[in-house]
Amino acid sequence: MILITGGAGFVGRHLCAYLAARGGDRVRVLSRHPEWVYEDARHTLAVASRTVDRMGETGTVDPDQIAAARERIERGTPMLQDFVDPLPGDIADVPVLVEAMRGVDAVVHTVAIIRETEGRTFAATNVAGTENVVAAMHEAGVRRFLAIGVMGSVDDERQPYSRSRWLAENVVADSGLDHTVVKPSLVLGHGDAFSKRVISALDFSKPIVTLPNGGKTKFQPIWIGDLVRVLASILENPDAIGRKFEIGGPDQITFSQIAGRFAAILGKRRAFIPVPSQLLVPGAVVLAKLSRDPPVTRTELRELEHDNVTDLDSIQRQFGFAPLALSEYLPDYLSAMTR
Repeated sequence: MILITGGAGFVGRHLCAYLAARGGDRVRVLSRHPEWVYEDARHTLAVASRTVDRMGETGTVDPDQIAAARERIERGTPMLQDFVDPLPGDIADVPVLVEAMRGVDAVVHTVAIIRETEGRTFAATNVAGTENVVAAMHEAGVRRFLAIGVMGSVDDERQPYSRSRWLAENVVADSGLDHTVVKPSLVLGHGDAFSKRVISALDFSKPIVTLPNGGKTKFQPIWIGDLVRVLASILENPDAIGRKFEIGGPDQITFSQIAGRFAAILGKRRAFIPVPSQLLVPGAVVLAKLSRDPPVTRTELRELEHDNVTDLDSIQRQFGFAPLALSEYLPDYLSAMTR
């Protein structure tokens, strides 16, 4: 049995669908919104299907296993309901975590916030939440721990989000558990938060869209199907214990280029104006006071001052397969998100 904390979120839902398609260990999900775990099953299973098909094309996986996975995917949502057990709960509640870990062999920790809201801070969710998971694992006697981090986490108080992720990684490293940390660059796919933000910005800012940090921040987008394939591989590989993996896709691309591709695919004609981040800070501060969900926050403007890239062959070299290029998946999922 595998427990996924935050399993009803973007990464969690896709990981559930992929693990269910492959069969094997059942999955238990702990989430504040467990009913969301089956939400968007049509798209998460479509990603799982494409990932399975790509594995079959390599000839390195038993064809019978591929065929069985395809049959499971064809069953749709009922298959997910048979394979995934959703539980209501919050990582702030250690006794609930301990109970959720009964009979579990491994924990995949996906919970983190990228924006602070009333009652949910970086310290409470990203850091203390990870500490709670570690404490519960020790109490429940679970050893295997796979934590999702982020590329670019750093001990810099001027970057409170990145620092919270750095502190959380240290909690994992010092946990005494059989741990692995995966640090992806920008993860894209149907339903991801970054794409929703860019689409919203294109709709909100007409006809001019400002680009923080001059639009020059570099990312190395990774398709969600490739990320969950990496995660499943790590769970099966004892040699991954005690290691950190920085991963990204085969493209290094600036924020300006990403925004341009989004606009072109969605048929939105916009003029993009590069602007230094510091000039946008006053507006971000005002918008944060006027809106519960502003287009950008002061913290995010600081984060955008730093590139988010690693080796171009990071997945091929460490996990033995070639990840999809951005052009191979971006049009399909963007079109589906905006229908």
